Amino acid sequence: FTAQPKGHGGVPECEAELTRIREAYAGDWALRAAEGPGLSPAAAKGALQGVQGRNEIEIEIPTILEGCQNEFYTIFYIYQFAAVLLAFFWDYVTVGLMQCALVLACGVIKVWTERQQRLELHAISMINELVWTKRSDKWRRLVCAELCVGDVVCLVNDGGDGKDEEEE
Repeated sequence: FTAQPKGHGGVPECEAELTRIREAYAGDWALRAAEGPGLSPAAAKGALQGVQGRNEIEIEIPTILEGCQNEFYTIFYIYQFAAVLLAFFWDYVTVGLMQCALVLACGVIKVWTERQQRLELHAISMINELVWTKRSDKWRRLVCAELCVGDVVCLVNDGGDGKDEEEE
């Protein structure tokens, strides 16, 4: 709703355009929210602890041992281990050991791969940027995870020209 927080070098030439955009796209409720004091610390704390919770994506990452337990206690692996036991029963110990090693190796590799994918997804989903937020009629910089419904946020141009450093 705001180009820059008050007291942080707002550009007067943009005020007319910002007013036009506010009126055209924001609506009355958003305009009132932008001009209001923002959330109080108590209201923000209640929103963060309420149904909506923190502004983040939680990804469960099991340990290797938990992943192996979840993987090997499925009907597929129980069936495979039963088939391996038949090889032992018929006195094909070498074949049974090779099949057992193959089943265990495939299961552990699958658990490891899935865990690595979850770790990468968790790293991608984490945003730790600071955002200008209006709370109790004061502009503050908060971590994105601390934002909640009802916060008035400010989008500030960081002065970049939109190019990645690698392109230059």
